[in-house]
Amino acid sequence: MRTKLAVGVGIVVALAGVASTMTTGGELSEAIMWVVFAMVPAAIVALGGIPSGYSHDRD
Repeated sequence: MRTKLAVGVGIVVALAGVASTMTTGGELSEAIMWVVFAMVPAAIVALGGIPSGYSHDRD
C-alpha cells in the first residue's frame, strides 16, 4: 500500500510541477527539476513503509 502511495505522490508532484512550468513558460530544465524534486516526497513515503525491526520489541 505504501508503495502505491509513494508512486502516487511522486506522480502528482511531478505532474503539478511540469504543468506549472508549461503554463508559466519555463524551460525544459525546470520541468526536469520538478520531476527530480518529486522523488523526494515519494522517497519519504516509501521509507516510512520499511519495517524498522523494533515493532516487536517489548519492555
